Amino acid sequence: MRRIKIVWRLVRNRFFLVASLGKDQRQPAADVAVFFLNLFPPYNYLCCLWVRACAASRFGAAFCVRLSRFLLRRGFLFGGLRHLKPEERSRFAEKVMAPPAFPRVGPLLPGAEAAIAELRRAGFANLGRLAPMGDVGAALSYFAGEKGYMAQTPLQSDGVLRRFDVNRLVAEKSSRYFCFAPSTSLACEQVMRIVENPLLSEIANGYLGFAPHLYSINTFATIAGESDHYVMRLHRDYDDFRALTFFVCWTSTRADDGATLFVPGSHLRSDVDLKRLVPLAGEAGAVFAVDTFGLHAGNRAVESFRIASWIRFGSIPNLATIQDGWLVPRVAKV
Repeated sequence: MRRIKIVWRLVRNRFFLVASLGKDQRQPAADVAVFFLNLFPPYNYLCCLWVRACAASRFGAAFCVRLSRFLLRRGFLFGGLRHLKPEERSRFAEKVMAPPAFPRVGPLLPGAEAAIAELRRAGFANLGRLAPMGDVGAALSYFAGEKGYMAQTPLQSDGVLRRFDVNRLVAEKSSRYFCFAPSTSLACEQVMRIVENPLLSEIANGYLGFAPHLYSINTFATIAGESDHYVMRLHRDYDDFRALTFFVCWTSTRADDGATLFVPGSHLRSDVDLKRLVPLAGEAGAVFAVDTFGLHAGNRAVESFRIASWIRFGSIPNLATIQDGWLVPRVAKV
């Protein structure tokens, strides 16, 4: 019953609340068909079988790669991500999604090469404070005056717009999360300064191996409380075969106060120590680059409230754009 409720909420918000989410209501029939296909486990399992076969194939490999690229451009195969091991996902991505290496024009920006190396090794990298305190304060003031939804993302919510009121949210204890429509984040000057920071472009290009698109942006608050939420359990994000998320901390985080927990190396390997959880703790204005296919969890421990934004780069279409719709307008490749 719970799964049915989740699916119904996803379908309702995806197709009937598009105006409030800042999305064009006209949707190609092919996009709608692929959206519903991804709700059916048999289809997802068939996608997984094809990806595994392609990743392991030696004979007919060129044909598998060409057909896989053709299918990915039309939104197929992403449903198989939920059934893949990190090793299988990586092999498929190396074969199908990574073109020849980009020719490097001049040196990388300071910190980019080290961040890419750390991402490849551990699955995350601390980029330090990229938003000055003036921008942090301005961003917090901006979101304090906006409306949003009682969930971590709009599509998880009941679809009702509410004023962001931390005191009321803490007192009611009705939700651990509050979020804003992507259009609200895109209208925030401080968020867009981070999006347009050339360091993010270089890290995304270098780590993913292709010129990605901005496909998702979400600003959310984590509220203090005792209740649980499924993202506070170890999980993977199944957006794409190759994607990169940048987390912006608009409030300071610590291991015992809101810091996301990550299992190092889990973006590449299955045989990891699940008890080794590294907190992505940073001061207000800090940015983390994270491969969120790696195992991670939201932190249950929050003293007051935490506000963060995620900025995601990858291919279009992918599973996230199929499920959420293209909530972020197509922009120039970074």
